[in-house]
Amino acid sequence: MDLSNRNRVDRGLEILQAGLRPFVERELLPVHGKYWVTKVTEHWPNDLTWDGDEPRLDAAPLLCIMWEQWNSVFDELLRRLRNAARQRGDFAAVHPAPTGGSDVPDERETRLVLLDPVHAHSSKATESAARQHAEQLLDSRGAGPRTYRNALTFLAADAARLKELEQAVREYLAWKSIEDERDSLGLDSFQTNQAKTRREQFDDTVEQRIPETYIWLLIPEQPDPQGTVTWTEIRLQNQGPAQEALAVRAAKKLRNEELLVTQMAGTRLRMEIERIPLWRGDHVGVKQLADDFARYLYLPRLRSTDVLVGAIEQGVGQLTWESETFAYADSWDATRQAYRGLQAGQSVRAVLDAESVLVKPASARRQLDMVQPPPPIVVPGPQPPIVGHVPQPPIVGPGPQPPLPGVKRPRRFYGSATLSDPNRLASRSKDIADAIVQHLTSLVGTSVRITIEISADIPDGAPEHVVRTVTENSRTLKFDQAGFEEE
Repeated sequence: MDLSNRNRVDRGLEILQAGLRPFVERELLPVHGKYWVTKVTEHWPNDLTWDGDEPRLDAAPLLCIMWEQWNSVFDELLRRLRNAARQRGDFAAVHPAPTGGSDVPDERETRLVLLDPVHAHSSKATESAARQHAEQLLDSRGAGPRTYRNALTFLAADAARLKELEQAVREYLAWKSIEDERDSLGLDSFQTNQAKTRREQFDDTVEQRIPETYIWLLIPEQPDPQGTVTWTEIRLQNQGPAQEALAVRAAKKLRNEELLVTQMAGTRLRMEIERIPLWRGDHVGVKQLADDFARYLYLPRLRSTDVLVGAIEQGVGQLTWESETFAYADSWDATRQAYRGLQAGQSVRAVLDAESVLVKPASARRQLDMVQPPPPIVVPGPQPPIVGHVPQPPIVGPGPQPPLPGVKRPRRFYGSATLSDPNRLASRSKDIADAIVQHLTSLVGTSVRITIEISADIPDGAPEHVVRTVTENSRTLKFDQAGFEEE
């Protein structure tokens, strides 16, 4: 006998009900006890068919129960993720649980995306819900494709630990409900305090399990400019302060892995420009560079455009700009075929706009030699004798000073300095160059030698990628000698 469509639907619902009832009961019994049915259906009795004191749960009510119970857990987790997003660490912004690309702005500054609990991740799972959602957010900003793809990083929950977190949230919500309804439940002061204590305990448990659950950093990369996008997964370890924010932990890990750059030297910027290369002719616009670093996954991920501006200012101010960095100009005058406001080897305040440019050293040198010929060498002649007064000490100022009769001048200078903060190498080197080196090099015939010595003690050992990067950069920068030692 053939079944009608109605009979097929009824049969399907019976099978669904038979499978749902044990699952729902198993999940809700630990939370609400043996009266779980009455508890979860007390707000909608008119929609149920009752068998005595207990409602009859067919497929439709069971689906409603699942929606209400899991939705409340989901909402509570979202609330806590939004609170966690208030601390940004080194990120320009933290975006909790975006549903689509339009929820994440398409801007140059690097930001962290906290994926919602529905999109969890497992180790080495290339098709996890988190990976698929992250790929969607990376490719789309809503109505169109995303431009600044190198400005996004993602943090996802571990699929296995998520179950423990959700259970803790259910316990918290259950005790919170009891505490909130203490008057209608007729609880005495002892029972009320007990409910409050249990609610606070599970509140703390949830807060502890959130960083234990959100442990997967998903980072898009493109090692080969002509290749495809790859994804790097990094597991966050539970180290540091217990209450350290998710974004703070994520930023520290990304900095250590050189996947988030918060400071950049001018020499490193020059190397990145030459590696691709990023020059557009004899120069490249500063705004164009900012777009390049935020757009292309094969370039370093900068925290913000301030990092780029700082690297430009440090690089232009170096005395070795011709061999190691670049020059800077306010704009390029296509009519005159010349740079306006060209500066090199001096302190500069870089501006990120559509006009300012970085200039290749060779091009900058040609223009500087045309408009600023090298000053002639002046040899001091004989000085007239001093008559009628006692010789005075020489006036300290620019230019060579004639010696006083019978006074010997020092012919050698040496100096050494220890940098207590390696992160201030760029600014400290500029201070030394301005305050000491330039006065010595201004003396005719003076030979100045500068030696840089770097020594680093690494208690935990240097990771392989750091060894590779430092070794290659040392070779590129033509160090006389450099290397790592095991002891």
